[in-house]
Amino acid sequence: MSDNAALRSGLFKTAAILSLLSTAGHIKMGLDEIYPQFKALQNPRARRAAHNGWDYINVTMLLSALLNWQWAKKAPESLEDKGMLAVLAVGGAFMGFRYGAVGEWRPIVTYWGIPTIAIAATLL
Repeated sequence: MSDNAALRSGLFKTAAILSLLSTAGHIKMGLDEIYPQFKALQNPRARRAAHNGWDYINVTMLLSALLNWQWAKKAPESLEDKGMLAVLAVGGAFMGFRYGAVGEWRPIVTYWGIPTIAIAATLL
């Protein structure tokens, strides 16, 4: 394995592990801080939408982990793989700005850091 290939694989694996750790942190934060706040929402549809939206981010982060682990074996070459990386990066940029606007910086690792690592690995 060439030096670039080893570095690329290591970066994708790092992104995958960070995605898994972020998922665990997201679940814990949900249980400790977020879920109790849902009870304050008066509208049942709003409460359900907020809860489902929060939970579905876990799915997205797990998909990110799986994709990055796959890309550690074979970098994204297909249009579909590159599209998935682009969607994670662009979506993460928007989400990161929204969290930053309210002073919440913990999600920045997930929304900006992981896609940045994956993009850097892709460019090697």
